Amino acid sequence: MPLAQLSPPGPPGPQCYACQSLHKGESCRQVQSCVLPRTCKAIVSSWNAESGPQTTYSGWCADTCHPTSRTVEGSLTTISCCQSSLCNTPPWQDPQGRGAGGPRGSLATVAATLLLSLLAGLQAMAL
Repeated sequence: MPLAQLSPPGPPGPQCYACQSLHKGESCRQVQSCVLPRTCKAIVSSWNAESGPQTTYSGWCADTCHPTSRTVEGSLTTISCCQSSLCNTPPWQDPQGRGAGGPRGSLATVAATLLLSLLAGLQAMAL
């Protein structure tokens, strides 16, 4: 099944997956061609529900993107940014397991995630 494409006019940039609120296992087949200097952005949220672990994915071309990872009320949300075509793959759609929110993230993203995790642990110990 071919991927659907949206192609805006302007200098070519990366192609990005463009899907909103997919649940784990659902495929993103919508592709959007970004106009420079836009970048690919993905948000992956994971949490535990009564029915078991849940994960959602949203991806698109973004004007700005600031990679981060934080846990709020038991829900881990990771924002990832990348500039190569189709780099914001839903994590379960990449056969090599390097989709958005995966280990392919930049060193800054990994460092921010580690720092936030350590700070959360220190706060919990102080209480």
